[in-house]
Amino acid sequence: MASSYTPGIRERKKRETRNRLAKAAVDLITEGGLDAATIAAISQRADVSSRTFHNYFPHRDAAIMHFLEYTVDCAVECLERQPRGLHAVDVMKNVREAFLGEDNSSDLANAIAQVKAAMLNVRSSQLLDIQHQCFQMGKRLAQALSDYSEGRLSLFEAYIFLNISVVTSKASHAIQMFSDNDEEKAFGCESESAEEKAFNLLRSGFTGY
Repeated sequence: MASSYTPGIRERKKRETRNRLAKAAVDLITEGGLDAATIAAISQRADVSSRTFHNYFPHRDAAIMHFLEYTVDCAVECLERQPRGLHAVDVMKNVREAFLGEDNSSDLANAIAQVKAAMLNVRSSQLLDIQHQCFQMGKRLAQALSDYSEGRLSLFEAYIFLNISVVTSKASHAIQMFSDNDEEKAFGCESESAEEKAFNLLRSGFTGY
């Protein structure tokens, strides 16, 4: 018989607190570097006490890894729900839009970029081999995309595509944020957004080169 278990309020609040602490850790590292992400600062950002932090994580690196695992878990679940037959660009676009639609979630590309920045900052960690675990999480998401494509994308191709997608999203966001009208015209973004143009380029390839 299928389980109909639904988490209670207390359990949901604990999960929300854990996720909030993990996100605060990555935000602080991204904004101010490794030294900025003390347990006290993380706790303050998440609006809890340092004692509460230790109820959820033994150290800062564990919070960072939880952020990574949670982000990838959500992305994989969303990817697996996509209708069959979509181009990889459209699959990841749908996954990103699903993240944007969640009240307590953030842009998928930005979340992944934050994790990558955090991993570079903590590569000297003696508590966890975080870089290796970061790679394994990325590999897991790439495997899910490869499985979705039913072999049309190898694991290698899916992994490279995911990384290119992250860079593409960040670059197009920069164009939209910082370009004036003349610069948008120079980029050829008058009739469509920079992001749409960028992902159309990924879909079709550099055919004019």
